[in-house]
Amino acid sequence: MERLPQIIEAYKADFDNFAPAFIARLTEKEFTAPGTYLIKAKSRKGLVEFPVNSASYIAVVDRLLRRNGFVPEYAYSEEFDNVLMTSTGESSPEGSGIIMFLNWEEPREGTEPLSQVFPKTGDTVMLAYVTPRR
Repeated sequence: MERLPQIIEAYKADFDNFAPAFIARLTEKEFTAPGTYLIKAKSRKGLVEFPVNSASYIAVVDRLLRRNGFVPEYAYSEEFDNVLMTSTGESSPEGSGIIMFLNWEEPREGTEPLSQVFPKTGDTVMLAYVTPRR
């Protein structure tokens, strides 16, 4: 948590609003047996099920959020063949997006799908709502 003020200050340069929405340290509970986990996402064609590795960041965070009473929402990008979290299921600032962190950094600097990032027990995850500068 000691890094949170530094992260907020660093992101103020790019965003009008940076509001942490969820922070947790991963325990063994977040990891299930190997296999596939389905993320339901909205697409132009309706609701789709996007298969990801059950140990991937997106699967682990989805399970963790649901276990804590959240109902995350996702959008499917045909262009990138990937899903993006659009909401934790709670009200969010208008026009905002979500940035997801692993151990206080954007996994692989935001260059790789979160379905291809694999956290481990003891890692810290944080989701933050951001509103881009206009």
